[in-house]
Amino acid sequence: MRGSRLLLALVLFIALALPRTNCYPDYFVQQFSNGDCNSHPEKAYGAHGAPLADRAIAMHFVPLSSVPWFGQLCPGARYTVKVDFPQPRLALLTSNLGSFEESDDGCPNRITTPGKSTLAKWETTIRVPCTAAGKTAHLKVTSAQSAIAAYKTASAKVPVGDPSGQCQAVSRDACSRSDVASTVVSASIFNPSGAATAGAAGRSSQRLIAPTYTLRPILKGNKLLWQFLHSLLMILGFGLLMPLGVLLARHKWMFGRDPETGKVSSGWYYLHILVQVLALLAAAGGVVIAILAFGWKDQPGFMLYLPHKWIGVGVMGMTLLQLCVSPFRPANNTPLRKGWNFWHHNWGRLTLLVGAGNCIIGALLVHDLKDAPYTNWLLPAGVVIGFMVLLAMCLEAFKMQMQRTYRYNPHTGAMLPVMQGHKHSKRRRGRQLLQGGAGAAAGHNGVNGHHTNGVNGYDESPYPEVHLDDSDTAREADQDRAQRERRPTV
Repeated sequence: MRGSRLLLALVLFIALALPRTNCYPDYFVQQFSNGDCNSHPEKAYGAHGAPLADRAIAMHFVPLSSVPWFGQLCPGARYTVKVDFPQPRLALLTSNLGSFEESDDGCPNRITTPGKSTLAKWETTIRVPCTAAGKTAHLKVTSAQSAIAAYKTASAKVPVGDPSGQCQAVSRDACSRSDVASTVVSASIFNPSGAATAGAAGRSSQRLIAPTYTLRPILKGNKLLWQFLHSLLMILGFGLLMPLGVLLARHKWMFGRDPETGKVSSGWYYLHILVQVLALLAAAGGVVIAILAFGWKDQPGFMLYLPHKWIGVGVMGMTLLQLCVSPFRPANNTPLRKGWNFWHHNWGRLTLLVGAGNCIIGALLVHDLKDAPYTNWLLPAGVVIGFMVLLAMCLEAFKMQMQRTYRYNPHTGAMLPVMQGHKHSKRRRGRQLLQGGAGAAAGHNGVNGHHTNGVNGYDESPYPEVHLDDSDTAREADQDRAQRERRPTV
């Protein structure tokens, strides 16, 4: 039953996240562009119908310099390209000349609307190359209103003026600064509703320093796919597998009683190790994908980027340290074992909390970087983590009930058989006998010298005892039982 719930949560997570990664014009760019930065759909692809011309799409150019618009583009100048759609859409925009400053997919002359929220108005910035004098800029946009709607296209042709004419002032200044395009990008306004907002007004004038790479990306191709795999592996590692491993260790009573020892079966230990190793592998795979696909860089202007990166490095170090220390577990009943248990348990809890928290930060960062809806990743991450928290609360309540009815001792791992423990728990006489004197109310077992209730033959001490035939071993067991009875009840 527990496994089916975990599987259901995983399926729900994938169902919420995956459909948004391949739809609209992104679907064509990822699957069918074949590296051609100027290609647009020429026929039906996927669930999209064949492209149709849409005269309702409007395209405007606004100079970012002091030179007024006079029907031509100036070499070296920067322009805001405004695209208005009759209905909110996602779109692909290309230009045969120049580069879009927000492009990040390896094709500087191609850009797609950020995130997966449809936009009624879209603004981006293009820089015209200094060598484009006398040529014509051809901009083309392909849009779609939904994942199954037909593609709608529009295009605009704008001549590039002579740098010695009306463009002289701006072209001379811009083309003498060859480092402008590589050092500064401007933030675009992405307003899905088409209404002006205070945040958009602030971003329109904001200038952000371009990323500084220590290691450039190695993996090419679909960035959305790598982003999806990174997020999926991290949530599997720190949101699902690692919490599951912790619950297996804390609630080992779920594995039942070993009839030979009278204690919890040892199967929990091996499953705990397996699940935690799988969690580490999933998280390590997510880190490797992030570095190879997006590089190691500094991204100023995004408040959550730096914390997410360094918290991720720190939590991976914490996980590896936990793994390295685990094989050096001291033997039972030694002074070192108590200290080792305290460190291992609390370090594991801290690692889990930091890792799960960084998954939430990553989901917020996707919204910040790509302007993607919060539901794309924040909802699936919240569902998985919330489910594990609810499962932990239910198991904790059941464990407390097991302890109150004296069917399970977490200190020694001793357990009563399920059916006999159920009969014993109905009477709930263990605490009463401890307070009122067990000797007067209980019979005496002549084999091992234990006081019993005379009904089911089980020890009425607060925790179950293993009955032994050997008299010397029985005396040692009596001493252990007496010591546990002096211990405060959990």
